[in-house]
Amino acid sequence: RLPVSLYLDATGGVVSKIADQPKRILYYSLTLPGKGRDTPPLPICEMLSNEHSVPPITYWLMQFILHLSKYTQIHIHQVETDYSWALMQSVLLGFNREDITAYLERAFDISTGKKTQDDMKPYTVLHLCSAHILKAVRQAISKQTDDQGLRDFVTFAFARLQNACSLAETRHIFSALCSVLTTPKSSENVKASLQILESVIAKPQEGKLDETMETGDMEKWDCEDINNAATTIVGSSPFIPYFRQIFEEAKEHSTNLLLKPRPPMDISHSQETWMKRRKTQKGPDKEPGNRFKPGPSFSTCRDTICRR
Repeated sequence: RLPVSLYLDATGGVVSKIADQPKRILYYSLTLPGKGRDTPPLPICEMLSNEHSVPPITYWLMQFILHLSKYTQIHIHQVETDYSWALMQSVLLGFNREDITAYLERAFDISTGKKTQDDMKPYTVLHLCSAHILKAVRQAISKQTDDQGLRDFVTFAFARLQNACSLAETRHIFSALCSVLTTPKSSENVKASLQILESVIAKPQEGKLDETMETGDMEKWDCEDINNAATTIVGSSPFIPYFRQIFEEAKEHSTNLLLKPRPPMDISHSQETWMKRRKTQKGPDKEPGNRFKPGPSFSTCRDTICRR
């Protein structure tokens, strides 16, 4: 049935570890999704390899496409993978003959209306498993806070952000999330942002998060590769400046709410007043060698300003 979608995954739990073999043999499968109990998923291309890297996986996928073209002209609309850098890059190279930078640029042009959906038809869509992404996000959040409620709240908010159907909807949710997380004190803007997030989180969700949250065999092995690749890819992604601008706007707005400017003081008059008080002051502080008592800390001053 069109459009055709495939699932690509790899696991190290099929083949037992071989003695004197430093790398584990992995089982790769390109699978057609099932249609219930009577029609289970069907692996249509498989591979065994102890090298989890882009070249062998890409070559395997290219061989599959070559043999498939001998029997049908059906276009593979989408390939879904887990959070594995090697699988992601191999899908783009094998099916689209492009790297992830070019893919992100085209996706951004389509999201902003510079290109249409017709421009995407000749290409295969790379779709990442939402459960794997959410798990990575939750792990990142856990490094920042021990608050269980906050972790759950941000995770569910990101899940809605991930399921947004347009860039405008994404901006709406992300801006509200930034406002809540960057504003230290409650304000009308924070309350409005919380209402936005609570409303999108309250929408019906397909399935439970725990039911789809599975730990892939490749995740822990690919974590370092993903981080290394991200240092160069993130900087070139057109989505980064777009979302960074939203973040900076929310951060600036929260700062303005906390630190409202007050009328400037007459510094010269204040200095004269202070000197007069100093001359009339009595006590040990007047003696040579003694210092003034330290003033209030910056945090105390900041809290005072906030209360004003």
